[in-house]
Amino acid sequence: MEAKGSPAPVLGLSSTPTPPSMAPTTFEIQTEIAPGPSSSTSPAVLQKCTRCAYMGPVDSYPPRRTGTGHLKVCIGCMDKQVARKSASTVDSSGCGQIATAAMSLDDFLKLVTLNKGRPFDFDTMVNLPPGMFAAGEHLYNRTNKIRDFLAEASEYHWNQKKTKRGGKSTVVTYFCAQLEGEQSKSRNQDADRAKSRSRITRYHCGGWLRITTMDDNELLLRIRMTHAEAHPSFPASFRKSQSGEFKMETTPKPAPKQPLFTTAPMTVPVGVTEVPQLIPRDDVGLEDDGLGPMLEQPQGNGGPPPSIPEVYFSPDQLAGLRRKFDAMMSIASGPCHPELAHALGSVFDHLDRTVGDIEVGRFAKRRRIS
Repeated sequence: MEAKGSPAPVLGLSSTPTPPSMAPTTFEIQTEIAPGPSSSTSPAVLQKCTRCAYMGPVDSYPPRRTGTGHLKVCIGCMDKQVARKSASTVDSSGCGQIATAAMSLDDFLKLVTLNKGRPFDFDTMVNLPPGMFAAGEHLYNRTNKIRDFLAEASEYHWNQKKTKRGGKSTVVTYFCAQLEGEQSKSRNQDADRAKSRSRITRYHCGGWLRITTMDDNELLLRIRMTHAEAHPSFPASFRKSQSGEFKMETTPKPAPKQPLFTTAPMTVPVGVTEVPQLIPRDDVGLEDDGLGPMLEQPQGNGGPPPSIPEVYFSPDQLAGLRRKFDAMMSIASGPCHPELAHALGSVFDHLDRTVGDIEVGRFAKRRRIS
């Protein structure tokens, strides 16, 4: 029986296999490829800047520091970035911004006076005259003294805002008292004071004053003074005394009473009824310790000594001082900032010296009249 089946499978791309004896012994390999249309006209690869709309070849972008590849930011944007970074560094360090050369304080005050009626922007080094500050005088006393000179020259009032300590210098910042937005916070004050505050007209003047002191040279300052809009000066009726000293009220000394006796008093023993003769003052001898006569002799023709004006502090001033002193003592009794501790130490040293002078004066007076 003849079996019927499906025909043998045939490979679609193969032909009748060639016997090994008939296989070719050489091969021809094509080494050149004919140029096609795609390889001859392929454009260069373009790249878009990630910061602007520029698009150009990759080779036109700055190379990387590693030497491999290019950045994705164009040359123009990189130049702008370098310029901004350089300006920011100069601004923060304060170098290279001085507009004028160093000058004396008198010349700088004259310059401010000449420009007080218009906008100004000064940034200069100022040489101070020797002996302007006392030895060991506190930082705020020195800068406030300069501030007062500038206030008189510019006719603007300047309030202290902050202090920034640097490596070898300290910057004390003030603002114009009429600058809008920088007025002091409202405090519990009387009605007259609050009313006077509200009447002050404020301006967007951009008034700032920065005084930089050098640690290694107290007579060299950097003063940056800016006032972008001229306006009427601070009202004198609202201006407080910036000296920080008490106003002393002088009152005429009352006329001294005429002494009843112009001779030295004599002691009378107990039980003696006879009054001894009074001895003139000129006949009284000196004390044993050689300090002089027992009582000071009247000057002139036996009349009272010349009147010497005496100075009295008002009760309001003394009450305010007592409150401030109590607040200062409460602050000093606890932990405080180093700069505040330095200021309190200066005040305490001055008090010690003053009290010592007073005690010495009282002791000398007691010895003179004893």
